[in-house]
Amino acid sequence: MPRTVTTYVCQNCGAQSRQFFGRCSSCGSWNSLVEQSSGPPPDGRRRRQSAQTAEPAPRRSEAMAAVGERAVQRLGTGFAELDRVLGGGLVPGSLVLVGGDPGIGKSTLLLQTAADLAQRQSVLYVSAEESAQQVKLRWQRLAAAGGGGDGPQLLAETDLEQVLQELEALRPDVAVIDSIQALHDAELSSAPGSVAQVRECAASLQRLAKKLDIALLLVGHVTKEGMLAGPKVLEHLVDAVLTFEGDRFASHRLLRAVKNRFGATHELGVFEMRDRGLLEVSNPSELFLGSPEGSVGMATIVAMPTDPSGLPKNNSLGLLTSSRPRSRISKTPSSWVAPKRFFTARSRRWLAKRSPSKVSTASTRCSSTLGPANIPSLVTWPTNNRAISSFLARRCSDAAHSRT
Repeated sequence: MPRTVTTYVCQNCGAQSRQFFGRCSSCGSWNSLVEQSSGPPPDGRRRRQSAQTAEPAPRRSEAMAAVGERAVQRLGTGFAELDRVLGGGLVPGSLVLVGGDPGIGKSTLLLQTAADLAQRQSVLYVSAEESAQQVKLRWQRLAAAGGGGDGPQLLAETDLEQVLQELEALRPDVAVIDSIQALHDAELSSAPGSVAQVRECAASLQRLAKKLDIALLLVGHVTKEGMLAGPKVLEHLVDAVLTFEGDRFASHRLLRAVKNRFGATHELGVFEMRDRGLLEVSNPSELFLGSPEGSVGMATIVAMPTDPSGLPKNNSLGLLTSSRPRSRISKTPSSWVAPKRFFTARSRRWLAKRSPSKVSTASTRCSSTLGPANIPSLVTWPTNNRAISSFLARRCSDAAHSRT
């Protein structure tokens, strides 16, 4: 009788292990390994024997130039901002993953998109987190500000098999899954949202979407670090990854494309959350740079975050620190300070007696400005600020000339 194989899968990175550990050896997270049972591995020797006895299958590959071309008809979502981020609209048979913080407006954006698309194409909205009554209440609130109609087809289900059967029976042009982490496959023993569940559900939906040319929109959760929850293979399976960002207590939202196989990734969509849903901001420059009428003046700056030291890391500049030489400066990263040489009064006199040529003239001048009694150590602080470098060199030179 074949024996069941037990493996332990990390819920953060998807790494597998035959033995349980408290900490994942791949990503370093604690208590993230979950036991999973699977059937016996396939017998490779038996598969090779059957392959040798069977007749070779006909060739299905063809030359690249012989592949027939098909015009891609993109589907407009009703939002010009979303269409521009996607590269011109939804591509039939593509998978788009939309991620963002809880309460940022992912479901609102996709429900408005589905309601607008339902006026021209067949759309299926699968709600795996909310009931059908909750989704209808939000749709009525959004439909009061938008167009009418009966809206998209609604299915409140978490079972993957039921969702796949509905997709095969309805064959919609566009389908929305809210969310991929809430679906579960009954054939897997792991809980919904685990690495195995997300991977298998996404792979099954991808196969069906490519087969039936369904444009699939998936809602993805994010972790507390801001990364998409689930395995990294989820981002590899989909064709586009969009992030919906912004302060949940503010009104404006930003839509970015992290990955897009059918368009550029430098586009940015700006939305504003109102009581009737999301509205497009067609002119962000006027929103962020425009000043109210009657204001005296306005200053605009473009700030770029730097290192905590505030200094780029190109050249090296000699700075003076405490008088006690130390080989390691506590609470200071090694990328900021690299203390390679220390010159004190005793070490400089000892080195000058044996090899005077090795004593740096610049370090001697800088150290002599503070007197022979308590001479601090000389460390290296990376910088490329020429003004600071010339200022310290001039001060050291002036002090050395004044003593002479």
